[in-house]
Amino acid sequence: MQPDRAQAPTTQEIEAIVRVVLQRLRGSDAAHTVSSLDTPSPNTLRLHRKLITLDDLRDHWNTFKYLEVGRQAIITPAVRDELRERGVTLTRSHPSSRDKSDAHSHRLLILTPNKNANLLADSLANLDAQCRTAPSDCHETVKAIADHFLSGGAACLWCSNQPFAAAAAAARSQSLIAVQLERLQDLSRATEQASPNTLILDERNWSTASVANLARLWSRSSAA
Repeated sequence: MQPDRAQAPTTQEIEAIVRVVLQRLRGSDAAHTVSSLDTPSPNTLRLHRKLITLDDLRDHWNTFKYLEVGRQAIITPAVRDELRERGVTLTRSHPSSRDKSDAHSHRLLILTPNKNANLLADSLANLDAQCRTAPSDCHETVKAIADHFLSGGAACLWCSNQPFAAAAAAARSQSLIAVQLERLQDLSRATEQASPNTLILDERNWSTASVANLARLWSRSSAA
């Protein structure tokens, strides 16, 4: 007779184990040293916690489409799965954002299809950037970018599956100086020749990793 095989732990069991282990490692109360939450804008929930679990979000799922957490916040696998299934965009805030007004804007705004937003947010955790799902309508996207600049933002990466329509819409805005970038190697020439505040990318030609590399490189060159 073959011995019974151990069943793989469920998502809920993993969630519970992760929470207990982290709380013991950090101290029984450390996981919630900062425990407030607020809604800085419609459809956005901001959590000031060091550890984000399903329990923290259970009563709020119907109130937000964007979740903003601290740069060093730990997010359990169960939360990541739930965010993905519900189409919620995850962003990580600048460390000093709690000391500034709610009108604070990240220096760089990255607009990308929903499937990539959370991956980009994680890979750019150390950058003063916010990753959001781009509106499906190009004119709505242009308005969102203009609002970003009005609130103090400096630059935008716009990943679009309609790059030519995006470029045409951007050209009609007085706030945007937009350039369609074909490849990473063209960044230096684009900034020298046009000094853009918006880079439009054809999402079919840019992987999540290449967009992240572009964001880092452009941020460094802008800060130089």
